[in-house]
Amino acid sequence: QFATKAAHLNLRAVNRACLRLCRGQWSFYRDKFNSDKFSQDYLHDRGLKNETIERFGIGFSPDAWHNLDAVFTPDLKPLLLEAGLQRTGQSGNVYDFFRNRLMFPIRNIRGQVIAFSARTMIGEEPKYINTGDTPIFTKGSEVFGLYEARKSIQDKKRVIVVEGQMDVIQLSQAGFGEACAPLGTAIRAEHIERLLKMTDHVIFSF
Repeated sequence: QFATKAAHLNLRAVNRACLRLCRGQWSFYRDKFNSDKFSQDYLHDRGLKNETIERFGIGFSPDAWHNLDAVFTPDLKPLLLEAGLQRTGQSGNVYDFFRNRLMFPIRNIRGQVIAFSARTMIGEEPKYINTGDTPIFTKGSEVFGLYEARKSIQDKKRVIVVEGQMDVIQLSQAGFGEACAPLGTAIRAEHIERLLKMTDHVIFSF
C-alpha cells in the first residue's frame, strides 16, 4: 500500500512538472511568433485575425534543433523527453521535436496546455505532427479546441466535429465557436464519449 501511494505521488509530481514544461514551452513559442513576420503573414493571408490567433494561443517553433536547451536548464532534459518536447535520435543525440512549424497548444478542459499540434507552412509531410502520448496527454482521446468551444457548445447545445485544427479556428472566427477536431486520428469511442458528456447533438463535417 505504501509503495502504491508513493508511486501515485511520484506520478502526480511528474504530471505537475510536465504541465510546467508545456506552459514554459508555450510561452517560448508565443514570443517567437510575435517576432516572426513569416508566420504572422502566413496566418493573416489565410484570413485569421489577431484576436483569433490570440484566442487559440498560436505560436511558432524556430527552425533549429536545440531551441529548448536555451529555455530550460540541463537537469530538466529527462522531463523534456517525458513530455514529448524533445526526442532521442539513433545516434543518441537529443533534439527538439518541433521545428519551423506553427504551434497550436492543446488544452485540457481546465485550460492547461498539455501538448502541441504543429503545422507546416512550407508543404512538408506530414502536414501536422502532434506530441506523442505522455503522462498528461493521450492523443487518441483528446479533442482539439474543446476547451475554447465549451461555452459555445453549452449555449448552442451542439458540437461540430471537423477534420483539422485550421478548420476549427476558421469556423470559430466565422461564428461557429462550437467546432472542434480529433488530433490526426479517426473518430474513436473515447472522442464520442467525451463530446456526449457536453451535448447529445454531435454534427460531423468532414
